[in-house]
Amino acid sequence: MIRHVLDGGGSASLVTLTMRHHAGLKLRDCWDALGYAWSRVTSGKAWQADQDMGDLLGWVKVVEATHGENGWHLHLHVLMCWDRPVSLELAEMVGTRMWSRWEKALGRKGFESWVDSGGLDVRMATLKADNLGDYFMKLAREITSSHAKDARSGRTPFAVLRDCQDGLVDDIELWREWERASKDRRQITWSQGKRDLRRHAGLGEQQTDEEIAAEDLMGADVLALPGETWRVLRRSALATDLLDAAERGGPAGAIKWLVDRHLNYKRVVRGPTRSDLGPGEDGAAKTA
Repeated sequence: MIRHVLDGGGSASLVTLTMRHHAGLKLRDCWDALGYAWSRVTSGKAWQADQDMGDLLGWVKVVEATHGENGWHLHLHVLMCWDRPVSLELAEMVGTRMWSRWEKALGRKGFESWVDSGGLDVRMATLKADNLGDYFMKLAREITSSHAKDARSGRTPFAVLRDCQDGLVDDIELWREWERASKDRRQITWSQGKRDLRRHAGLGEQQTDEEIAAEDLMGADVLALPGETWRVLRRSALATDLLDAAERGGPAGAIKWLVDRHLNYKRVVRGPTRSDLGPGEDGAAKTA
């Protein structure tokens, strides 16, 4: 996504919005306040002016959740994609205006966000390997992984689930709270309407939870990447490009992308019995 925007002459910035929290706050109340505040950030004439400043193509928003000594902590990472190059100064101006609406809306719900205590962070995206492409890959792993190292801000929900195997009542109750509070909510959402970022990138419409659950995955091809392929993707900041190819074209699209770059892979058919070696593992490129 980021490479698609930057290669097309645009630019991208990341805005992080946080909220203060303390032990004893219910996760549902935190999430309700976050949702309300974001709706106020992205409505009205001020938001329209923010989008027009840099010709906004659209945005993708990630809700990150952790639990630590001070209870549940939620904050937003918002990738803003612009149709033209924008400066860090302009991105920071837009981010500050967004934070101002965010802070006021949180106050109406009894929450706070102090900008000088990490309540706002704005940074620009580049094509360097250590920039936002890797950052979003890391963020996605942290959201869904149970084996990742616990962050300073606490454990992710799936890390809490991991620790439930020890049978601690507190962890079991935390996971049950997560299940109840996260029901019918999305951790990743995309802009829609005339600033539909997925459509701009050719990714198609975002599936609903019901559509995802209804898919028959037992016979689907999945790809396994050997260590040398993953190291190339990491060094070249191409991992997100492979994900884009897979989302556009499924396993066949991902395989073609890998074959075109002479990268090894293994195709595994889930359920039944076979797996196919990809290019290079037997000394010759294979496309199926």
